[in-house]
Amino acid sequence: MKSNDIIANNLATSQDVLGFTPGAEYIAATPENSGLSIRGVSSGGGGASSDTGVLVMEDGEVISRSFMQNNKTFDIGRIEVLRGPQGTTYGRNATAGVVHFIGNRPSNYDEGKLTLNVGNYNLKSLEGFINGEITNDVSGRLSGIYESRDGYYEDANEGKNLDNEESYAVKAQALYEPSDTLSVLLKAHASDYENEHPLARKNTNYDEPLVTSIPDIGPVTSYTEVSQDPFKVVNSDADYQLKIWGASAEIQKQYDAFNLFSLSSYRDGKNSARVDLYGTPEDLVIENSKNDAQTFSQELRVDNAGQGEALEWQLGLFYLHEVHERNEVKEALPALTGTLQTIVTTNTTNSVGFFSEVTYDFAEQTKLSVGARYSYDEKEYDFYHSAVGLLAGLFVDDPSQPVIATPEENWSAMSGKISLTHKFTDNIMGYASWGSGFKSGGFNDEASNVKLANESYDEETVETIEIGVKMDLLEDRLRMNVTGFD
Repeated sequence: MKSNDIIANNLATSQDVLGFTPGAEYIAATPENSGLSIRGVSSGGGGASSDTGVLVMEDGEVISRSFMQNNKTFDIGRIEVLRGPQGTTYGRNATAGVVHFIGNRPSNYDEGKLTLNVGNYNLKSLEGFINGEITNDVSGRLSGIYESRDGYYEDANEGKNLDNEESYAVKAQALYEPSDTLSVLLKAHASDYENEHPLARKNTNYDEPLVTSIPDIGPVTSYTEVSQDPFKVVNSDADYQLKIWGASAEIQKQYDAFNLFSLSSYRDGKNSARVDLYGTPEDLVIENSKNDAQTFSQELRVDNAGQGEALEWQLGLFYLHEVHERNEVKEALPALTGTLQTIVTTNTTNSVGFFSEVTYDFAEQTKLSVGARYSYDEKEYDFYHSAVGLLAGLFVDDPSQPVIATPEENWSAMSGKISLTHKFTDNIMGYASWGSGFKSGGFNDEASNVKLANESYDEETVETIEIGVKMDLLEDRLRMNVTGFD
């Protein structure tokens, strides 16, 4: 999807993109747990040790923590969605697919743009960029966006807005190009997002009361909706904040026989949230959470693309080190039981991947691609879990002492893909492919005893077979893609 389509459809987040992607969806109970799903393979939970099945990337950088994956983007040139397992092309491995945001790069063309939007719900948006030549060999680009609006939802009793939103983001880039064979791109970015997020469950039959309950306890209370307007709700207050900053350095060098690509990136993200997990007028379970994660990744690729050879090849190395700390306090029926559940987890991941892909042109119309990847993930987990109050026994087996554990585990796997494409005409292309994917395991986010806390869960593997045809018909006025997959 290119820039004009992105602007026309106001695509700014992973959620927006998947809404336009066949076979994909976005489901989330809270903003920090982005439930990205492609072809039925979901991204996974928001725990400190869990990995995502849907990989989100920005300018080649892997955004591996789920609470940072649905942040708003801007100044984007195009968006790519890759369905199915990924691991032989670039970056980290993923079982479901990739959503890749590719931003506009600096150029030596002097230009700038400022866009102001206003609308209902007190919407105010200001977005702009300035781009141009700094010296003979250096170009720069500075872009930013500010947006705020009142909430779409309204408290049915008090009349106040429930999901007011305000955000800003800035991005600075410098591109050094001393020759046609060398480019160095430096980028720094920062963003701040806040939303008073409502989580409301609506009763479809307004004449019948909605019964709310807690697992293992049963019905707690019931209520009848006070309004038939789906945007007028009654539930507990909620709040969500997300701050991200980072930097990256990309180097591309062309030699006589091969090309070298290097991408070093660092990303720091923090968020806090207070969410009513049941979305009812009564405070049944209120979750207060904080995430703090730092990610460093390094990718190296060597290939012979653009050399005009019938056999194109690529070799790659990917390394990721990240530390994710998650603090969580749940209030269970706080007014009646005074129950508090406290979970503090810290996960340290070291991940290494070696990947390669070879493409051979049998003829001008037919190509065969074969790829392989070796993945190794190692995780160290610090776990603390305690509970106090009348319902403490629902969360830990022995409320008199906390559950403390420091397990370690590693996972490794080989994965790969084979694909054959053939152009029947300039406008009709058919293909068939097989692929496999791997996602490492993790640890229990809410283990009720030490034994469970020290146990890991297994890795996830996916295999896919796909055949299809892509057609541009009626003098490029009709595009039709037909796919079958398992």
